[in-house]
Amino acid sequence: MNINFDINKNEISLKDFIDINVNLADLKYTYFIRNIGYNNKYEYLKLIENSYSGRCLTIKNSLYQPSYEESVKFSNIYDNFTANNTNIGFSFNNIINIDLDALLIKNYNELIEIFKSSKKFTSESIIKNFGSKIIFWINKYFPLLFKDSVAPKLIYCGNIKEQEYLFLYLLAKTGCNILYINPEKDIQLDKKLLELSYVKEYSFKSKIEIPDFVENKKIAPVTNKIKIPPRPNRNQNNTTNNTNNNTNNNILEYEELAKKASSVVMINVFENSERIKTGSGVVIAPNYIVTNFHVINGGTSYSINIENDSKIYFTSEIVKYNKNLDLALIKIDKTITPIKLYTGQKDIVRGQKVVAIGSPLGLFNSVSDGIIAGFREINNVAMIQFTAPISHGSSGGALLNMSGELIGISTSGFDDGQNINFAVSYKSIIPFVRGFVKV
Repeated sequence: MNINFDINKNEISLKDFIDINVNLADLKYTYFIRNIGYNNKYEYLKLIENSYSGRCLTIKNSLYQPSYEESVKFSNIYDNFTANNTNIGFSFNNIINIDLDALLIKNYNELIEIFKSSKKFTSESIIKNFGSKIIFWINKYFPLLFKDSVAPKLIYCGNIKEQEYLFLYLLAKTGCNILYINPEKDIQLDKKLLELSYVKEYSFKSKIEIPDFVENKKIAPVTNKIKIPPRPNRNQNNTTNNTNNNTNNNILEYEELAKKASSVVMINVFENSERIKTGSGVVIAPNYIVTNFHVINGGTSYSINIENDSKIYFTSEIVKYNKNLDLALIKIDKTITPIKLYTGQKDIVRGQKVVAIGSPLGLFNSVSDGIIAGFREINNVAMIQFTAPISHGSSGGALLNMSGELIGISTSGFDDGQNINFAVSYKSIIPFVRGFVKV
């Protein structure tokens, strides 16, 4: 028996949603609700806690992200599926007398069309990256949800991205009731995409720390926010230092500067599934990485390595680029502490000490030091010449002053000379990232 599940746009409370209990065979429609804000904080949190112990999968802040090996595997499944339109890697195994497998394939193909129509510009690689990730999530979450004949429920708490939102829509169209909860704000999407779900807004909106769950914790990792106490200024008596020229007078030791490597990433550039080169990038805002255009140029997708994080993060989202400045901005679904951008309160000077952080020859987050050797204008772009050693793979890395502020993005060097290296100056970076970074 074939069936379609429509999405009910009628209002439903959080409590009523948690209490839903219906068999798939009796299901006439599903809910896909965005619950924004709250009326009573205590009752709101209590209901969420109650959902953890009920027959409901709860996810907080992020869906599971694929590893490199998983990305390759499901990219191949995507290719095979587009060729035969039958095998998506997951089967319901006839849990009820409804052809859910055919319904899933139909809904998946419709979702691809929705994704394409929502973009002003798209390409085969962008569509493939989206389609592959959806297939990965299908194989990750559908077995957890569709265990028997009872219609499943999923609550998504916190911030959400467009791809995750569309996956929730796919779930709702395939027989899963969906409730998206955000006590602070609604997701910002195109109006047509927002119309795929029903929004219920409440009187109060503020940031609430939603409690961690227990049973579902292993299913979707929680984004832990670590509060780092401010580090005391050990150089308060050193009020002037013309050589280092750091306007905040907070001169760091090299050991402290090396810790800034946690905000410098290694970028692996893939053309389809083949890695073609590596480079570096600097976290300039919590989800944004600035790098060189020549690093990302030619790639269809990118994997990001972050220091002290074993997970590999994938993206194909190039937010903006400028060939002349040799700068590009990419976005990832990972919140990282950014490096502060130097805003030019006082001109940097020749002879000033600097530190470079990058991944030369793939040696992840190497740290070197030197001085500013001069200032050049190359192809009408302001460049900082510096002596800190860099090599191939350092491109896109950070050039820091001794206060740990970003003054340049390493971009090139002369192999025939000793430590004649160049970085795009903060004077070009500032207008490029304006709107994404508060400067």
